[in-house]
Amino acid sequence: MQSFSQFRKSMQKAQGLTKVFYYDELEERLEQELSKLEEKEKQKQNQKRYRDEVTYQNLKLQTEKWLQEPEQERFEHEEEYKDDEPKMKM
Repeated sequence: MQSFSQFRKSMQKAQGLTKVFYYDELEERLEQELSKLEEKEKQKQNQKRYRDEVTYQNLKLQTEKWLQEPEQERFEHEEEYKDDEPKMKM
């Protein structure tokens, strides 16, 4: 066993390697990289949820504001849009 470790060290020096990468170390690195990617994906999903929630809240506030407008203003607002609608001729 001693001669094998010496052989391995001499091969490392000959190839310019300073460390042998063992399977367990490679597997651990792979798991770390995968966990980093999963964390980034979770952050993206959380940002999307937050953005959707803010959009929903803004729409809700706009709707509430529109409902609180006095009746006359609402009527005038609707009349403005009626003029913009195309009319069908028969």
